[in-house]
Amino acid sequence: MLKEENVQLTQKINSMETLPITAQQHRVNDLEQTVLTLRGVINKLQAEQKSGGLHKKIDSRPSSSRSSYTEKGRTQLESHRIEVANLKRTIHDKDLLLERSKEMLKIAAEREDELLRENAYLHRQLEDLTRPKGGFISA
Repeated sequence: MLKEENVQLTQKINSMETLPITAQQHRVNDLEQTVLTLRGVINKLQAEQKSGGLHKKIDSRPSSSRSSYTEKGRTQLESHRIEVANLKRTIHDKDLLLERSKEMLKIAAEREDELLRENAYLHRQLEDLTRPKGGFISA
């Protein structure tokens, strides 16, 4: 009975070691990469916004040909602001998901440790039961 239970525990441990943690780790890595990519895009857009603001300050004289340019610039600036806000929200969501994934990995690792301790205990108990006792001497 202990042997069967030990085999079952070993199977559980092996399945926990190979499947969920590996899949979770890949998911965490993907999320971290996505967050880094989104942060890079935000930095790029913010740099474009700042450089666009400098051009407007330099060329702020009123002119009929420039008014359509400034209107385009305003529209583009507004769309960049919206995009930056959306990207920040996405980064925040991904950060939350990443934290949840890390917490799940931590829980899985704790459970794996519990199973390993239980498995080691069962191995010792099984050894104690199967080890020949030296207390009796036959005549």
